[in-house]
Amino acid sequence: MTAPIEYAKNESYLNHLLSTTRMSPVDRLYTVSECVVGLLAVIVNVLLFCVIQRSRSLHTATHSYIAALALADLLTGIIVPAFAVSSYFGHPKEFQSCLVVNSFIVIVTNISILTMVDLTVDRYVAICHPSMYRRDMNHRSVLLVVASTWAVAVIIGLVPVMGWNRGKENFNGDCSFMAVISMEYMVYMVFFFVHLGPLVSMLAMFVHMFHTIHRKEKQIQKKMPAPRKIDRHKSNQTIAKGLAYVYVLFTVCWTPIHILNCITLFTERPPQELFLFSIVLSHACSFLKPILFISTSTQLQQAIVRRVTPHKRHHGSVIRLSVRLSARSAGRTVQSGISFTSTSESRKGPDVHRKSADRRSHSSTTATTSKKSSIKSRSSLHVH
Repeated sequence: MTAPIEYAKNESYLNHLLSTTRMSPVDRLYTVSECVVGLLAVIVNVLLFCVIQRSRSLHTATHSYIAALALADLLTGIIVPAFAVSSYFGHPKEFQSCLVVNSFIVIVTNISILTMVDLTVDRYVAICHPSMYRRDMNHRSVLLVVASTWAVAVIIGLVPVMGWNRGKENFNGDCSFMAVISMEYMVYMVFFFVHLGPLVSMLAMFVHMFHTIHRKEKQIQKKMPAPRKIDRHKSNQTIAKGLAYVYVLFTVCWTPIHILNCITLFTERPPQELFLFSIVLSHACSFLKPILFISTSTQLQQAIVRRVTPHKRHHGSVIRLSVRLSARSAGRTVQSGISFTSTSESRKGPDVHRKSADRRSHSSTTATTSKKSSIKSRSSLHVH
């Protein structure tokens, strides 16, 4: 009697498994897209983070913020696609677990946007208030700012877990982002407070930064300051432009999903395909940002080339070392030849002086003898 029951249970479980594995083309495309985005985000951000950490020339406050942003995007690539796909297919089935999974997605994305704000403020102070930047900015202050930013992002992301959610009574056991996360929270807290407010503030800082850069360019053309100041100005200009491009990219990638959330809150939910596309686009920002940073920074490109092709660097260092050693050996040979010549001449010196003294004494004796003979001949002529 128990065998048919067990068989029926196994058959029902098998049918359930087959039904869940039969995905529509939209489901497959979404799953593959999230996997590709996560893989690219991990590869690019690990590369950027390791290059900054292992290159001493990049151990600056600005590149420390870039490394923190790369770490945030790395977490996005590891956590967000996996949790998003799991939630999309209805897992986990328990309300609190589903709420925690989707809250982690919000936490990681909050960390990314707030770290971008830190980086923009760093460039703003460096360009518009350079004396304050040189006095107050160091690695300790960077760590303090980044830690505070991440703490704020975690607290804001855990607000749904603390109670601002759709409630357990509205949960039917099928996990999804919309099933547990309140749209009021996503619009009023995440969009207006975490995204829109910082984006407007960063836009104002960019306007002031580029106005200051343009004014300093005119001063450089008139006064022609020291080359170090010119190089610093060019470096600030390059980083500011790269950060502005990243700002535009971030705005383009994240604005659609927030607009759709607003539409869902105030009117009706848009088509699912449009939602999935906007979700993948927002997650793709995690690997597009580091690519844009690298493509606009010559320092990062050179550091990556040195790290990716170590054999060429080693070969070049061996050649330079051999040239230096050959030059040193040649210098030692020339120096030893000179010292040998001078030593031999010093050894030959007394003999030469002695010979010259004998020659001078012999010539003086000959001259004296010739004078005496001439006097005698004159005296004999006078007698005759």
